[in-house]
Amino acid sequence: MSVAFGDFKYKVTNYRGAAKSYKKYLNDDENQYNIEVIRKLAFAYQKSNQSELAEQTFAKLTILDSSFSDVLAYSEMLMKNKKYDSLEKFIQKNPELTAKNDTRFTKVITTVNNVNQLVSIDTGNIKITKLSFNSSNSDLAPSIFQNGIIFSSNRISNSLFNIKKRKLNKNYVGLYVAISDDGFKSVKRFAKNLSYKGNYGHASYHSKTRTLYYVVNSKPKKSNSTEKDLNIYSSRFDFNNDTWSTSKMFPYNSPNYSNTSPFVNQDGTRFYFSSNMPGGFGGFDLYVCLWIDSMWTKPINLGAKINSTGDELYPFVDNTNLLHFASNGRGGLGGLDIFTYDLLNANAESDNMAAPINSNTDDFGFIKYAKAEKGYFSSSRESNGNESDIYSFTRVKATTKNITIKIVDQKTNTIIPNSEIAIKQDQTISTFILINGTKQIESTEPGKIFYVTAIANNYDTSTIEIVVNRTDTLYYVELKKQIEGCSLQGIVKNKTTNEILRDVTISITNLDNENDQFVVKTDNKGYYKVIGLKKNSQYKIQVQLDGYFTSIKNLKTLNTCIPVNNSYDYIENFNLISGSIVKLDNIYFDFNKVDIRSDAAKELDKIVAFMNENPEVIVELYSHTDARGSDELNKMVSDKRASESVNYICNKGISRNRITGRGFGETKLLNNCINDVECTEEQHQINRRTELKVVNVIDQP
Repeated sequence: MSVAFGDFKYKVTNYRGAAKSYKKYLNDDENQYNIEVIRKLAFAYQKSNQSELAEQTFAKLTILDSSFSDVLAYSEMLMKNKKYDSLEKFIQKNPELTAKNDTRFTKVITTVNNVNQLVSIDTGNIKITKLSFNSSNSDLAPSIFQNGIIFSSNRISNSLFNIKKRKLNKNYVGLYVAISDDGFKSVKRFAKNLSYKGNYGHASYHSKTRTLYYVVNSKPKKSNSTEKDLNIYSSRFDFNNDTWSTSKMFPYNSPNYSNTSPFVNQDGTRFYFSSNMPGGFGGFDLYVCLWIDSMWTKPINLGAKINSTGDELYPFVDNTNLLHFASNGRGGLGGLDIFTYDLLNANAESDNMAAPINSNTDDFGFIKYAKAEKGYFSSSRESNGNESDIYSFTRVKATTKNITIKIVDQKTNTIIPNSEIAIKQDQTISTFILINGTKQIESTEPGKIFYVTAIANNYDTSTIEIVVNRTDTLYYVELKKQIEGCSLQGIVKNKTTNEILRDVTISITNLDNENDQFVVKTDNKGYYKVIGLKKNSQYKIQVQLDGYFTSIKNLKTLNTCIPVNNSYDYIENFNLISGSIVKLDNIYFDFNKVDIRSDAAKELDKIVAFMNENPEVIVELYSHTDARGSDELNKMVSDKRASESVNYICNKGISRNRITGRGFGETKLLNNCINDVECTEEQHQINRRTELKVVNVIDQP
């Protein structure tokens, strides 16, 4: 199976077919590690909503050879699959992602930092109901119309077409209307006589002007292009003739970009829509036009507090001037999330509506009634992102909840009596002595946030955040018992680059009692700490990390140990030396000569300085030739060059016990300049090189 066949399917949006082709190609042992095809497979899984397979494939890429887009997509898949703990651990193990400060990854960080609030709470006590008219295909983008709603759907219905001479197209999207009088049981085709042909997308009806604004995708029927050509049209309803007027084009439609998601505010003075026109922040942005002198002004971008590098769609402004919109570029629970923004507040920020309105899949198309706390929105939550449905929501009277706090031993999980807690809410702090280690707070509104700090004798202090759930909830504050004895902390870095090193293993062993041992790892800041070393004892500290030489130090503790307020008795920092080969690019030799050139001498002097600064290292020099000449001669020449380099360094005062040399001849060429291949002198010189490797580290007293 060729990759090109999969590429063709991908181009025409047959993502599941493309995934099967890529998978079959990768099943061949010779192709199984083809990074580009693995990447194509991952994105094909993502676009076909096979989220578990997409997650697994992106995870494989992050191990093999990932780009930032792979890492971003993997993070988004973890969000979509509700694996928030795994996402947090992934970010912690890769601190460079946060340091990158990429706006696309900022939304992932936002989700990790706020997932408890986004998932756990329902601040408005909202009841969600799936409407009865939803079909097995997608039903989406509701808009209030008279005593019902209009919406878009690609449901198969004979009422869609005059099908006497036309084949039914299951991908066709049309407009429908459902009436609330019968509980939305009956659905019929809406506005059949609109004058433009094509797939009808999101529509919005403005009751005061009796005008329908709607979107048409007029992509050519025979085109294989995946680019959508979305345009906005309007039509006014004539009640006398029960017909819609000839549709008018939105004046800022263009063949060079798409316009979608129209909405006009209540008084008809502002026209909101979404567009990927040039000059935005990325993807689709939200714009507004003002009604001045009987025409819409040029579109104005709503700015960075609303728009992101992702897509912003489906604007809706309620009677309080609160903008609701969908975005996949501002963090959230996965896919499109619904956000709000106060248009009357210059200092406002976009806020995620959280659960239960938002889910780990796409949630969008939010609308509500002006004088009631109810409305509708679209979501693909029941199909894992494959098909959308329309839901109603109703905000019911909030019910208060009770929370119980227990202070327990982290190891034994038993209650700690006579403990003390401080509860902070907003700017108020209240303290309580808990004789039985338990505190109950009654009649608390869902969504309230408390910070609880627990204190007990002989335990470390601990603080947790509590977000009040929709049910009565028990929370535990776990305290860790304080360890008696001396303490030790430090930071581990790369000796050469000064870069912090994480996941370094620190082993601390009592030389008189091997059972008295501590093993810890450095955190994301290269930091480690231990508490509990015995007084007046001799310890060996061993520091290990793959790719670096082990470092060992001895530590003798004193007769007193005074860890107070998290200060520590002893500080031992380590600088590890890499065991990898270092290429010395400027140590070159003339063809078939072994003399040290002046430019090479300068580089060898740097090695002398390095070895003087690091008296514990033992190094080896590797010398290489180009391919010209016989193999035997080249081996001899490289040995001689290595020997001359070693002599030069030793003549500068470095002991011969600390440096050796070895020649490899032409056995390790860096380019394709092998025998009988014509190359330039510069290309040959690349192979005539010397490399340095640290091969051992002498333990220092």
